[in-house]
Amino acid sequence: MISAMENSILYTFSTISQTLATAFALLAAIVLYRFQTLDGGISLATSELLNAVSGTTVSGKDPTLDLRIYQRSGDLARFLDLFRQMATEKAGPGTDPYRSLGDGVYAYYRHVDVVLSLTRTLRKRLFNSLYATVATIAYSTLVIPFSHALAERHDCLASLFLMVVEAMFIGCLCVYVRLIYGMFPPAR
Repeated sequence: MISAMENSILYTFSTISQTLATAFALLAAIVLYRFQTLDGGISLATSELLNAVSGTTVSGKDPTLDLRIYQRSGDLARFLDLFRQMATEKAGPGTDPYRSLGDGVYAYYRHVDVVLSLTRTLRKRLFNSLYATVATIAYSTLVIPFSHALAERHDCLASLFLMVVEAMFIGCLCVYVRLIYGMFPPAR
C-alpha cells in the first residue's frame, strides 16, 4: 500500500515536471510570436537603409548585392556591419555617417539595431529557460522511482530531495520572468 508520504513525494515530483513542461511550451509560443512581430517592421527598415547607401563603393567594390543578400536571408548582424561600412564611406572622413544620411535613415538604423539586440537577448534567454526546464524535469523524473524508498526512510533525505527540486522550480520561474521581462524592454 502506498503511504501518504510516498504519495506526496510522487505527486510533487510529477506535478513539477508537468507544470514546467506546460509553462515552457506556453512561454516558447509567446516568444516565437514576439519574434514574428519583431520581424514585421524589419523588411521596410532594411529596404530604406539599402536605398540610402545604394551606389556607394567600399574598397572599389559595390557591396549593394551583398547587402541585399543579407537582407533577404535575415542576417541582420552582417547587414548592419556592411551598412556601417557603406555609410561611413558615403559620409566621408570626419562626418557622422548616420546623421549625414538623414534623421529618417538614422531612425531606421536604430530600429534594426534594437531589433537585432532584442532578438539576440531573447534567443539567449529562451535557451537558458530551456536548459533550466530540462534540468529540473530530468531531476524530478529521475527521483520519482525512488519515492517509495524516500518515504520509508523518514529522515531528512526526502526533505532534501524535495528542497532541491523546489529550488530548481523557483529558479525556472525566475528565468521565465526574466525572459518575459526581456521581451518588452523599456524605451531608451
